[in-house]
Amino acid sequence: MTFVLAVLAGKWIGLNESIILSVMPQLTTMPIALALSEEIGGIPPVTAAFVVIASVPWGVFRPFVLNGLRVKSPVGRGIGMGCASLRILSA
Repeated sequence: MTFVLAVLAGKWIGLNESIILSVMPQLTTMPIALALSEEIGGIPPVTAAFVVIASVPWGVFRPFVLNGLRVKSPVGRGIGMGCASLRILSA
């Protein structure tokens, strides 16, 4: 969903196609995103910035999100925090 919104928002505000192509692989790990960006005609340094921008907020806000969703189970919280940590490490 984020991918589609990023592409539509980029087209709506008139971003260059290479910038839009750079935003597309933002929700993968850094090495995959950079390789994919280069392959589809994006700008890898711009992709790197978007991968980090997409990763860090989840790591920062994860306790608030888990509390807001009323996740009480230690297993559920651990999986949520583990996924967030992995996301940040992959960035």
